[in-house]
Amino acid sequence: MRPDGSLPGWNVFVGGNASGKSTILKAIALVLAGPTAARQLISSTTGWITAGEKLGRAKLEIQWDHGCDRFRPGGAPPVSGFEAGLRWQRENSDEQAVLKEWEFRNLQRTRIQSASRGPWNPNAGAWFVCGYGPLRRLTGSSNEATRHALAGGKEASLVTLFYEDAALSESRPLIPTAYSCSRFPARSAKLGNSTPASAKESASARRKKFCWEKRSVFNPPAVSGICSRSSTGRR
Repeated sequence: MRPDGSLPGWNVFVGGNASGKSTILKAIALVLAGPTAARQLISSTTGWITAGEKLGRAKLEIQWDHGCDRFRPGGAPPVSGFEAGLRWQRENSDEQAVLKEWEFRNLQRTRIQSASRGPWNPNAGAWFVCGYGPLRRLTGSSNEATRHALAGGKEASLVTLFYEDAALSESRPLIPTAYSCSRFPARSAKLGNSTPASAKESASARRKKFCWEKRSVFNPPAVSGICSRSSTGRR
């Protein structure tokens, strides 16, 4: 977040091979996806904790869009931003780490559930996020990558960031459609028979515009990336 409270349009990581760029993107993606989807996206937790350490953590401060993002019923939504995080923990250095939610508590020691009621909940609505890896394969996904791509939700929109043998062909139709549906649910519901035809056409044009803009996610320079409307990472 900028000092004036606005969010930058792009955050760029520059570095040599094996310097950790993709690791940062994957950590951001896993926190936005939540522990359930994260366990599906990474088949093994090996390498996610520094050698000799027993604990690794990743945390984001998420600024949510009050006009689009929704929370599951069960409490008041956060006034502004909220924290979400994951932790990888093992008892011994030679064991596989266990991936769990990093819990946060307020001053009254009550567990904060904004992430599990919002971006981590598949029924909450909106919370658009997608990612892609450095190898933009167009055809020929492996069976495992195809399974993730067809799973839907954040697991599908992030699969090419985690699997080099995943083709964009399965995810490309999904992401613009998912973004359009999540971006305009309330507006679409308000467009009834009493709405002038010009307003309906305008809403339709806006949906097409956003779909077209999000398709361009798959045509940038050959670098890894992640796209989210409502997150800033503390890195």
